[in-house]
Amino acid sequence: MMMMVVIIMQLILIVMGMFMEPLSIMMLTVPIYFPVIKAFGMNEIWFAAIMLLNMEMAATRDMIDIACRVRPDVVTLVPERREERTTEGGLDVVTHRDVVGVAVSRLRDAGIKVSLFIDPDARQVAVSRELGAAQIELHTGDYCDAAPGLRAPLLDALARAAREGHALGLEVAAGHGLTRANVAPVAQIDEIVELNIGHAVIADAIFSGLDRAVASMREAISRGVAARAR
Repeated sequence: MMMMVVIIMQLILIVMGMFMEPLSIMMLTVPIYFPVIKAFGMNEIWFAAIMLLNMEMAATRDMIDIACRVRPDVVTLVPERREERTTEGGLDVVTHRDVVGVAVSRLRDAGIKVSLFIDPDARQVAVSRELGAAQIELHTGDYCDAAPGLRAPLLDALARAAREGHALGLEVAAGHGLTRANVAPVAQIDEIVELNIGHAVIADAIFSGLDRAVASMREAISRGVAARAR
């Protein structure tokens, strides 16, 4: 029953999003939705998550047109190859500075928060700030793919890039390949305020159910956050 309610709520949001601004939708729906989720015993943080749309996409003209029409809360620009099964690395904002710069400008003019999915590299971080992004999402794929004994320098690179981004006034997120087994050290990095995890949660949910999969991931993240330097 609870999942049916959630599906209906999300469908309403999708329909409203076709012709209304995000802020207007939130002002109309939150006073109605909040008592409903409380009645069904849903977590308020989880409810807030379904109210935020982060649209991950390539910096192409067609996709920018769609984003400016849909107006999600956030657009994350990522590299895309037609043949790839998943993102294979960070967006090279140094090499593709002009193209990314145009995309960022158009999205910002439309009132959309822009995040750039980049490798943990100082130059990539600096150019992201110069282009006007509000957030960077650090690519954690190399760290996740490495053998446990070889992860230390890759984790150091993530921590260094996070510090550099934070010092430049960027919001710092991280994601790609994170699982319950490897997320805690990344969550321990002080400057990281957001982790984008999808595949691992859904994969775990096949065996344990979505509620337990989410709870297990949250527990792993919490262990990392709790270990941050005070």
